[in-house]
Amino acid sequence: MDDLKLFSGTANPELSRRIAEKLGVDVGDMTITRFSDGEVHAQVNQSARGDDVFIVQDLPDFTYSPVKGSFNKTLCSSCGEYVFDRYVRMKDGQPVCIPCSGYDAPPQRR
Repeated sequence: MDDLKLFSGTANPELSRRIAEKLGVDVGDMTITRFSDGEVHAQVNQSARGDDVFIVQDLPDFTYSPVKGSFNKTLCSSCGEYVFDRYVRMKDGQPVCIPCSGYDAPPQRR
């Protein structure tokens, strides 16, 4: 795995070390500086040009806020599974997923 570089942030260097050990690579040389305003500067001290680079670091206070209208889901009234709206059908006035609606079965040929 000569074309793989693994670097560690400050969150969990032990995890980075264990991942590197499993992959058979060394944790890359990187200097991390924190500024008084909370900003972080990471300086990679080795060449990683053309390599696959992975940085092991958590994302503090990360919350996913989907854009309104994207990935809308509806609860299937038959099986209780959440289904993307485009795969919902109405059966007897209730929202159901395609497998529960009966529309997914191919027509029988005789």
